[in-house]
Amino acid sequence: MSVSIALESITCIDEVNEASASEEPYVLVTSIDLSRPVAQVEVFRYGVWEDFDEGETRQNAGPDFWGVESEPANIATPSDAGIVVTLLENDNGVPDQYRQLVKTVATTALAASIGSGSTARLNKVTADIRAVLDGDIAPPIPFLFDDDHVATLNLPLGPGDILPGARAKTLSVRNDEGAYDLTFRIKSFAWNHNAPSFVPASEGVPPNVIAGTSLTSWYTPKDDVQHLGYVGTDQKVHELFFFLTGGDRKWHH
Repeated sequence: MSVSIALESITCIDEVNEASASEEPYVLVTSIDLSRPVAQVEVFRYGVWEDFDEGETRQNAGPDFWGVESEPANIATPSDAGIVVTLLENDNGVPDQYRQLVKTVATTALAASIGSGSTARLNKVTADIRAVLDGDIAPPIPFLFDDDHVATLNLPLGPGDILPGARAKTLSVRNDEGAYDLTFRIKSFAWNHNAPSFVPASEGVPPNVIAGTSLTSWYTPKDDVQHLGYVGTDQKVHELFFFLTGGDRKWHH
């Protein structure tokens, strides 16, 4: 199943940082393709969102983090995709330096866990990122910590998350460092096949396409709908349309 996953938005539920009037969060997403013999890993940064107040939602315009190369990629089983979400509060640190630190930690953890199962490898990556940012273990490279580590969590995927269609998935952070909801958009793509001749008549579609007719089709990206036009046996022009995401995923007439 070809899948793309992106951070869609972040919502500040409660301001818990008393040092400033507003929050300045940013998100690092560690994306790991665990299906490969040598796991492929990349870390994506989203934000900093400045002057972020309680009750506000900010949309994210950054690239997809799955696939690892920001292009839709196959997920045969949910355990093939490891997604670690790190939320930080920007103070005086350099976010891209934190991104590089997290990638180094993740790469080291994956190398140390070769031969383990996907779940064990993902758990080690998550635990090591969290431990380094919390100061519980020394960083693998010289590093000066100036930003607050709010949380590092897995974004779990289940079988229902990679079914064809689009869906939102929310990851909630609630602790003494911050209170946020992060909403992710998952899109799964699969080829579907049907013939207009066999769309049930109960749906209001003529049961047959007239012999010799030339079909035409077009796609409207604004609503993500595939259209098909043809001449029916009643000598009338008909249009079928199919909602590729959302809707009830069947042809309409």
